[in-house]
Amino acid sequence: MCYPVKCAECAKTTWAGDGQHIEMVRSNVEAGQWCPGHAKTEKPQTRLFARFFSSSKQAEARAGERVA
Repeated sequence: MCYPVKCAECAKTTWAGDGQHIEMVRSNVEAGQWCPGHAKTEKPQTRLFARFFSSSKQAEARAGERVA
């Protein structure tokens, strides 16, 4: 079942659920208040955990990259 939720980016209404009842949710929302969707932006990956869980050879290689 689908239900309305607030979009985290634009605060307009979008949906959550199984995807089979989206039109039912949309029918109860004014067209101007429906979220148009947003392109996904990839968040930069940090190497914090890589530093803790990598082998010493990998750590040495990374250290060499920073020195160069």
